[in-house]
Amino acid sequence: GLGLAIVERAAHLLGVPLRLRSIPGVGVVFAVALPTTDVPPVVGETIQNYSPPAQSFENFSAWILEDDQDVALSLETLMRGWGIASKRETRAAELDALASEAKQPPSVIIADFLTNSQRTGVQALKDAQRLLADDVPGIILTGETNSDHLRTATDSGFDVLNKPVAPGKLRALLRFYAEHGDDQ
Repeated sequence: GLGLAIVERAAHLLGVPLRLRSIPGVGVVFAVALPTTDVPPVVGETIQNYSPPAQSFENFSAWILEDDQDVALSLETLMRGWGIASKRETRAAELDALASEAKQPPSVIIADFLTNSQRTGVQALKDAQRLLADDVPGIILTGETNSDHLRTATDSGFDVLNKPVAPGKLRALLRFYAEHGDDQ
């Protein structure tokens, strides 16, 4: 599944063939042949002492409006893994209540385009901004193929990510918001 797609992409980027051997009823083997190199191997000490650059999401928070519980839980789990405080709601009215009672706005609001209410995610985001009296950045998630819906999402002024959402794209967008704060 996903592992094969990653290997296939890596093989393509490296310009090496991906080989397949299949025996019905037994299984499938995929292989990638990589050229050898004269570069000395990296020693364990170097890897152990490596620490990636700090990319903290300190004081960064996200509200999530998503009616699909599995998607909402996945997004919340990603946020928690990245150190982002998050709250999730399943209905636009719940997002309204959260915005009405908030002591401070979130750093970003993420909303599915189609909600299980009378309003789209775009409308719910705009309503939350109005209730917060703050132009909180918004991200619209959509799996829509309807051209009118896509136009509404892209013309909204909010960033739009297509489902299934690639975690790397979402994290990069959140990183942009975290680094640029109010100057977007």
